[in-house]
Amino acid sequence: MRKGFSVQYAEKGAGSVAAGINLVKAYEVYMTEDSANGWREAQEYCWAVGRDKDILDVPVDKNNHIMDCIRYFVSYRAMHGI
Repeated sequence: MRKGFSVQYAEKGAGSVAAGINLVKAYEVYMTEDSANGWREAQEYCWAVGRDKDILDVPVDKNNHIMDCIRYFVSYRAMHGI
């Protein structure tokens, strides 16, 4: 069923997204010039804003597929000491 792919689970739960983002911030992330969608996502990745215009500790869950993959990868490595 796996068709030759190396698939690993992603740890999810309360606070896991913010924790993963903080892990990613500790690294320099590189993308090729051809990664137009990756660059767009990186520029649009942002935190939610509350009613009082204060920035919340919750990322906006929109147009973030590539950024989520990066976060999953970094979180997995950190969790397994790689």
